[in-house]
Amino acid sequence: GASILGGVVGATGDIIQGQGQAAYYNYAKNQKQAEAQYSLRMGQKQSELIQNTGMYQNKQLVQNQAELEGSQKAAMGAAGTSGSVTAENITSSTFTKEQLDKQMLRYNTDVKSAEALDAAKNSAWTDTNAANQLRMAGKNAMTSAYWKAGTTLLGTAASVGSIGLLAGGYGAAAGSTSFAAGSGASNTSSFTLPNLALLR
Repeated sequence: GASILGGVVGATGDIIQGQGQAAYYNYAKNQKQAEAQYSLRMGQKQSELIQNTGMYQNKQLVQNQAELEGSQKAAMGAAGTSGSVTAENITSSTFTKEQLDKQMLRYNTDVKSAEALDAAKNSAWTDTNAANQLRMAGKNAMTSAYWKAGTTLLGTAASVGSIGLLAGGYGAAAGSTSFAAGSGASNTSSFTLPNLALLR
């Protein structure tokens, strides 16, 4: 009885230990999943912030370019060169430079925005992969616990069975001894003493 109880207690302990490990892995998995979602949200917000900053910078650029064009026209008007080839060249050069500045600003904004999203996705992928590994670790912990518990119970059953066989052997041996003793008693009781009267 004590052996069986000990085996059950041991198997129960194995399962409880496995459940504790699985619970830890599950908690860590949830944390990694939360971190992955957080990374994606923050990456999206950072990307939007970069785009909004780019739009503001573009408005500032357009305003500065308009002020520059106005200053150039005023200067050329004061110099009496408005409408001349030189004035047209200056205006064309200024326009070209303005367009290039706008394109460069747009390009830099898009690149930085994409980099922010890519960094967030990479971080989220890493956390998601870690979460999947933790999930598998939790399952493996429970599988291992059940196997260990089963092994413990089987070992207990085998031990109890061995004890039972030994007890049966000792019982049979004791029975044989009793039988032999009984046979001796029977032979003794059937032994007849000689008639002493006949010997006189």
